[in-house]
Amino acid sequence: MSCSLREIVCSAVDGLGAARRSSVWVAVEDRRARLQVDGPLLSRSLSRLIDCAAADAHGPVLLRARVDATEAVFAVVQGEVPMSGAGDSSMKSTSVTSMLAIVLARRDVERMGGRFTFRRGEDGRIVSEIRFPGPAPLPTA
Repeated sequence: MSCSLREIVCSAVDGLGAARRSSVWVAVEDRRARLQVDGPLLSRSLSRLIDCAAADAHGPVLLRARVDATEAVFAVVQGEVPMSGAGDSSMKSTSVTSMLAIVLARRDVERMGGRFTFRRGEDGRIVSEIRFPGPAPLPTA
């Protein structure tokens, strides 16, 4: 199905609980760009990534959607990373839950023909990135 980047992002944020929804910053650089993708499945994958990024951090999570050359790119960037003590077991259990969400999101994205990358930046923030080839060309007037 053809979905705009804006539709996918809005659906992903709508899929979160009210508390999570208020801690998400959204940046959609090309709202009209469209993808041939399973929009609900992609939105659910993004919601999972946002949820786990928010669970492991303080502060807002950034969801960014853009077109980069010939690909549509969705990035979830974790907010400020909390300092954890040596015996902080809640951080360990959250991280296991987060890893499960990441594995499920990767599986779904790859089934739809996309690529998934996951990295930890120098500042300790987690960045999850989803790429899909070739957004549909915009109709000409």
